[in-house]
Amino acid sequence: MHTLLLSLLLACSSGGRTVAELEAAKGEAKPFQKWDETETRLKAALGEPDKDVDNSTTWFAKDGDTCKALTITHAAGTVGTVTLAKADGCP
Repeated sequence: MHTLLLSLLLACSSGGRTVAELEAAKGEAKPFQKWDETETRLKAALGEPDKDVDNSTTWFAKDGDTCKALTITHAAGTVGTVTLAKADGCP
């Protein structure tokens, strides 16, 4: 029972995403792909993004003390850069 409760609390505090899921999803986005198709695949895998500002969309995940961000830049309907890096803090 305690393990289940702890797992549920961890899932809630990380937005339900793991760093491993971000790493897997990173492979779904490649420069010059159509952004709308890529965004649909990423939302199916990761849910709604945590941050969507101008031409940059970001999903966060936290495993233990590690917080990472998958950030995709996009313009003119295509994917630009795809980065997965440590983040200073998860929302």
